[in-house]
Amino acid sequence: MKKQVIFAAILAALLLASVVFAVARPKDENSESSTEAETTDETETTPTDTQPASGETAAETTGTSAIEDADRIYRGFLMDCNYTILMENQDTMRCITEKYKTSLGNVLDSYHSQSISLDKSFEKVLRIKNEKAFRSDNGHLMGESVVLTLDAELQNNLYTYLEQNNIVGSVTILDADGKVRTLVSYPSYNANADYSEMNLSPDATYNACVSPACPGSTFKMLSAVVGAANGFTEFDDPGYLEALDISNWDCNRKAYDKPIHRTLREAFRVSSNCFFAELFYELGADKVSDALDKYFCYSQSIACDFVTINNNIKLDSNADLSRAGFGQRNNISPLYIAMCANEIVTGQMTVPYVGEKVVDTRTLEDIQALANPQTLCTIPSELTEAVKGGMSDVAADLKLTVPEGIQLYCKTGTAEISDDDSKNDLHYIVATCTNAESSVEKTKTVVLQYANSPNQYASGDAKHLQAILNMLYQ
Repeated sequence: MKKQVIFAAILAALLLASVVFAVARPKDENSESSTEAETTDETETTPTDTQPASGETAAETTGTSAIEDADRIYRGFLMDCNYTILMENQDTMRCITEKYKTSLGNVLDSYHSQSISLDKSFEKVLRIKNEKAFRSDNGHLMGESVVLTLDAELQNNLYTYLEQNNIVGSVTILDADGKVRTLVSYPSYNANADYSEMNLSPDATYNACVSPACPGSTFKMLSAVVGAANGFTEFDDPGYLEALDISNWDCNRKAYDKPIHRTLREAFRVSSNCFFAELFYELGADKVSDALDKYFCYSQSIACDFVTINNNIKLDSNADLSRAGFGQRNNISPLYIAMCANEIVTGQMTVPYVGEKVVDTRTLEDIQALANPQTLCTIPSELTEAVKGGMSDVAADLKLTVPEGIQLYCKTGTAEISDDDSKNDLHYIVATCTNAESSVEKTKTVVLQYANSPNQYASGDAKHLQAILNMLYQ
């Protein structure tokens, strides 16, 4: 009996020693557990919809020990097109570089569910172990880094301009070859702050550049192509369509003394609601839908490397069909508006992207390209002749200036988003800048969206677009 007690005591001691050894033993870099961060989407602080307080560490929020942390692969840098570091690890928190913490808050932030969160979009790449081992100042083993197409300095300057002028809205700049240059959305928020101490408004937490909204008369760019493709290129404009209760901006539910004969180009220039309402009404829902899908991939779900673009349009009744013709029964994002404008000018629509390439975190040498530009659809030049002429006319009417050698194509839009006259309409100005050949490589579109304009029509906001163009070409 005594021997059995002694044996049991020895066995218990051995079991206790094995447990202690298992807890204290450092992880082998080649073990499955040590590479977990490379094969899962786990983040430094396991972010959820609610960010932990800024003073919390990874060990406190995930239960990770200091020994385990030594072999974890922390995300590499996110950098802009000029190799400026935008996002890095500070202790166990993922932080945006101080200068850009607000202007890029709703673009990069890993922790808030409404942010575009480019840091999450490229997390798997950022966690691939850097070939030449590189540790942060805190000793964290870092992954590879990603260079984005964004221009952080331009983004910051544009955000500051919106803030100083109290412009609630966005500035989207998209190159025709797919490179996204800015995704400015004001207001934003300090993404490095403790959320528990912040009272964030819905306007701050989502990015308006990629959020679908009523486009107003900017949709007439698409409608004009639909008309040209179906032979609807002229119309005797009465100023007021009584049966549909639709009037032009210069007619308050009252017809002209006599109808004005308008070509497609002239109707686009003066932004005639009656012309484009009649266009959709006469063609019918099927022809409208077919043309939008053929030339603009309108109903297609467009997967980008940072967001999926989805559009909608309401064509259920004659009233809806007619109003869709001038952008009052549609929801599209400023990013998609920019895609369409680029296509109209160049003849080619390209899928937007923000991931340019992967680089070595230590040396910044290229590892691989991320970008794989994809052409979605094309438009024959004969179908864009009238709308391009009209956009050139609008640019001249707005009296916008750009450097010599750059051609400008524009469209304004005033979307009525509420029946309440006391609420602001949603204003847009679209400006596509290109060369004489309208080449894809030299074309980019700026979309200014303005939700609280004091002006009745978007054309009154032209000075702000001019300021944006000045920053773009300074």
